[in-house]
Amino acid sequence: ILVLRTTLAFSIVKIFKYPAATALVVAIAIGQVGEYSYILVEEGNRLKILPDNAYDILVACSVVSIAFNSLLFQILKPWIAKRVFKKSSLRVATGPIMEEGEPEVEVMKPKALVIGYGPIGQSAVICLREQGYHVMVVDRDIDVISKLKEAHFEALYGDAAQPQLLEKAQLENTQLIVITIPDFQATKNMIRTIQHLNPYIKVIARIRFKTDLENFEYVDIPLVCDEEAASKTLTDTLKRFIKSRL
Repeated sequence: ILVLRTTLAFSIVKIFKYPAATALVVAIAIGQVGEYSYILVEEGNRLKILPDNAYDILVACSVVSIAFNSLLFQILKPWIAKRVFKKSSLRVATGPIMEEGEPEVEVMKPKALVIGYGPIGQSAVICLREQGYHVMVVDRDIDVISKLKEAHFEALYGDAAQPQLLEKAQLENTQLIVITIPDFQATKNMIRTIQHLNPYIKVIARIRFKTDLENFEYVDIPLVCDEEAASKTLTDTLKRFIKSRL
């Protein structure tokens, strides 16, 4: 059980090109006998396709696998921690996300949240960091979030329109949010959720077409029409906005 399940889980995670440390954590976590096995054994006994002692064997395997699972975690914990929290020189767009030797948490800097990490979001992150902000990224691409976390960069995976995710982002300590996704309806939903959680937070949003402005009710939020202005306008808007707040 321990060898086969762990090996299979590790191989599957590596096939999807995740780091070895991530694959190992997942493999060890699911290497033990799970609760679903008890349901299968009970069903097998009901259908009389398993021997009478099958349930006892399963309980014994469960106890042993859980015990060895915890032991494996303790043995490999130093190696996993070293790999997971190792700093990286990952670069995006035109500048580095996290320079070597930079502190993990920039406590004294104002905090900004960038939603969406496409080309526009990457430009926004670089601009905000140049302006002295500590930046957190929210994105729905798990591969993007994994790479950011490998680079020791603060990031959250999920839909930013969900209040639960934004609560994890600690909006009470955030001064600025930049929404870079092109979906106008999703942007409106995010703004509605953000203002419900923190009506005082400042928001800059990206839209695709100027015609969307006709039905836009949040008149106090600066918007960038990316289809016509591209990322340069967003960074210029950010710089003007930040200077106006000083």
